Amino acid sequence: MKNLRFLLLLLLLAACALPSRAQSLAACKEQLARPITDSVSLRTATVTATESPAAREALAQLKGMGSRTRFQGWRVCIFSDNTAEARSKAYQAMESFKEHFAGIPLYNEYASPYFRVSVGNCTNPEEAIILLNRVNKLFPKAFIKQEQLTLSDLLK
Repeated sequence: MKNLRFLLLLLLLAACALPSRAQSLAACKEQLARPITDSVSLRTATVTATESPAAREALAQLKGMGSRTRFQGWRVCIFSDNTAEARSKAYQAMESFKEHFAGIPLYNEYASPYFRVSVGNCTNPEEAIILLNRVNKLFPKAFIKQEQLTLSDLLK
């Protein structure tokens, strides 16, 4: 029974991470809580999400083990350079991305001699392609790369 709950919770977290707009559990809850007005009847509908104590406890356990459990994932690399001004260009790319795509996780890394900026925590290649298509207008040289993700990455 406990394993079934854990599996269901893991599937729920993965489902919340699938759309590129809702890359975190908090963003998923926020999106559900926004009132929607029907254009025909002009009635407003809202969704109230409540979290049971068991789910809260399961999330806390996941956060504790999330940095140890690794699995295959994908991110979109929006910047990669090794020139003299690569560091400042990487920070410019990060600021531009934050301005246009708030809420999507952003990662800055330096692996000699390259400065790289990657975005997203995609659990399948299709999701990474969708994210790539969204950022491609602003970052035309962006590409998809495989990464080792953790469960805690999905909770960001």
